[in-house]
Amino acid sequence: WNYIKTIVDWGRIQSDWLSFDSTVVTRYGKQEGAQKGYNPNKKGRPSHHPLLAFLNESRMVLNIWNRSGNTSSSNNIIAFFESVYARIKGLITIKGVLADAGFYNKELIQTIESKKLKYIITAKLYYTLQREIYDHDEWLQIEPGLWISEFEFKHEEWKKSLRYVVVRQSIKQRKQALGKQLRLFEIETEHYRYGCWVTNMDTDPLDVWRTIRGRSNDENTIKEFKEDLAFCGFSMNSFYATEVAMLIRLLLYNLLLVFRTTFLPESERNQRISTLRFKYFIIPAHLGRDSSGRWLRLSVFPTKLKTKLQAILDSIS
Repeated sequence: WNYIKTIVDWGRIQSDWLSFDSTVVTRYGKQEGAQKGYNPNKKGRPSHHPLLAFLNESRMVLNIWNRSGNTSSSNNIIAFFESVYARIKGLITIKGVLADAGFYNKELIQTIESKKLKYIITAKLYYTLQREIYDHDEWLQIEPGLWISEFEFKHEEWKKSLRYVVVRQSIKQRKQALGKQLRLFEIETEHYRYGCWVTNMDTDPLDVWRTIRGRSNDENTIKEFKEDLAFCGFSMNSFYATEVAMLIRLLLYNLLLVFRTTFLPESERNQRISTLRFKYFIIPAHLGRDSSGRWLRLSVFPTKLKTKLQAILDSIS
């Protein structure tokens, strides 16, 4: 991280959302920490369940902690949050914290509030919260089949009421409606899907919803990690050796992110790593020497690509 911190143009980022997620990495063996737990794709298989932290809009990966496969999403999240916050504090302005339902717990919320930070966290639809949503009758229609609202709610064991933003979508009018059904009222709400978030932001409910939808950046980053950087590979017998392999991918991903955002044209900055690999990195080359020193000779035939590659190398040097 100390190296990454020196090569990132923090002035360009200035401010961003700090976001958290976890992912399941299936294992095929008896590696340390590979335990049976929640595994939606390979049920019953051992796995690891690492925590990840991101700068949401910039798509930078700030840290990864490996965990056993039988841990919950929120396991060790307080210590992880503190370590990530210490890394990024002072480098940029933190807009707030984004997280999914796996991190919906009062301890994390209290920790975030103690830092005077804003947050939007997906709420778990416990039965008490389902009742509150079902009884709620003040909805603002945003577009056909989509309504939004807000209310204050307090879990019995929590210290105070918090603000909740809820979205209701009709599956008849919106074929791609996302969200969950209110299982406590399954018959009455069978044609609707709901999403609910707890927040301390004082902005319009629609702004809260639009902001949390940006978490798809994190999901895309995890997908790129797994598919383009073999994040699920290099599983060692040692638990911490496996974590080191994950951290090497963090370093490589962030280096490629700096490459994309600093040296590539705007039209190529969102291209997948797999695309950039074939375009810029898998190039025949020969390292030679003459009287003037060492030379790296690249075999690049298309004139347009040769010109672009030369410009990139000049910028880097």
